[in-house]
Amino acid sequence: QVLSQLLVSKVGKLLDRISPTKSIVVINLLKSLFIFLLVFTFTPYDFAATLIFLYLASESNTYFIQAIMSRISIKHRGKMFGLNMWVDQLGRVIGPLIGGILWDSLAYSAPFIVSIFIGLALIPIFIFAIKKLSVFVVEQVERDKKK
Repeated sequence: QVLSQLLVSKVGKLLDRISPTKSIVVINLLKSLFIFLLVFTFTPYDFAATLIFLYLASESNTYFIQAIMSRISIKHRGKMFGLNMWVDQLGRVIGPLIGGILWDSLAYSAPFIVSIFIGLALIPIFIFAIKKLSVFVVEQVERDKKK
C-alpha cells in the first residue's frame, strides 16, 4: 500500500491531462480489471503485484473524487463532502455484509466478481454526477471549458 501511495501522484498527473469523465472510466475499468486478475492469481508474487495496482487504482479514484469536490463552490462543498462521507461509510457497512453472504452461500470468488460488476455499474452514475455537479463548479479546467 505504501508503494501505491508513492505512485498515485504520478497517476494523478496523467489523469489530469484528460477530461474527468474519461478519467473516471479509465480508473473504474482498471479497478475492475485488477479485481478480476486478483481472483485468478496463482502465486503470492502475482497476488502482491496485482494488489499494488489495485490499491493504486483505488487511491486514484479517491483522490479523483476529492479533486472534483474541491472545485465545487464553498456554498455547496460541505454538502458534497458530507454526502461523500455518508455514501463511503454506508458502503463500508453494506459491502462486508453482502460479501460475507456471497462468500458463504456461493463461492470464495463471488464477492469479488460482484464487486467487478458494481464497479462497472458505477461508471455511468459517476459520469451523471460529474455532469450534474458541473453547475456548482467554481474552478473549471481548460479542457472542460472547451466542451
